[in-house]
Amino acid sequence: GFRVTYVNSEYNHRRLLRSRGQDSLAGTDGFRFEAVPDGLPQSDNDDVTQDIAALCLSTTEHSAAPFRDLLARLNATPGSPPVSCVIADGVMSFAQRVAAEMGILALVFWTTSACGFMGYLHFAELIRRGYVPLKGTSVLSDSDKNYFELSSDLI
Repeated sequence: GFRVTYVNSEYNHRRLLRSRGQDSLAGTDGFRFEAVPDGLPQSDNDDVTQDIAALCLSTTEHSAAPFRDLLARLNATPGSPPVSCVIADGVMSFAQRVAAEMGILALVFWTTSACGFMGYLHFAELIRRGYVPLKGTSVLSDSDKNYFELSSDLI
């Protein structure tokens, strides 16, 4: 009873089709694959990972309107139920905003590692203590310096 529409950037959608073949996404019952522009200029090399920071900034600025248009088109498709939920990647905040504007439930799927999550969780404390942004070893206490020296010896 579910209908799932997987939305990717046009860049990654083209990469997926190139790797799996032009018909690889056709005829999958209950699944639809769509793409929205990411706002970045066309790349000379279509088989590289894009600059993630630039991609996040660009999609925040350029992808909301195309995503809104896509949701409206999906909702207007005869014989298809309306979109009832958007599950967005945590860094694609534009999708959450658009869903909220359209009265659609939005959930966030954040795929960070445990180490990354702890970094995000404690980032404000690292700033408060003056560790971030990094200023070199001159701002570290003796115990911090010993820790970093021991850690680098283990690497």
